[in-house]
Amino acid sequence: MTDYKLLLAKFVDDFRKEFDRKQLYEEKIDKLNGQHEELIRKLDDLIKGFNSDKEKTNSFFIDNSQFIKLMNISKRTAQQWRDNKLISYSQIGNKIYYQIPDVRQLLEDNRIKSKKEV
Repeated sequence: MTDYKLLLAKFVDDFRKEFDRKQLYEEKIDKLNGQHEELIRKLDDLIKGFNSDKEKTNSFFIDNSQFIKLMNISKRTAQQWRDNKLISYSQIGNKIYYQIPDVRQLLEDNRIKSKKEV
């Protein structure tokens, strides 16, 4: 009779351990699912932000250093383009700013069309 009690006690103990292990596993899965959903939410917010920024680019300004880096030109070339009125700009103190549409216009005005486009 004692053997059955010991076997039953071992079975119950093993069952509880397995149940606890599965419970812990399910809790970890739930936590991972929550983290995944949060990550997806954050990515969606970033995408919305990028799309919103894309709509705002018509009034978006960049400073001279960003312009120089974007166009891959020297400070002197940027100065010559301003002096020759090739690009519109704003100046506040010593800081120079360009609007994105003006940069696009500069590129479009100096675009050389291929024979296929003519």
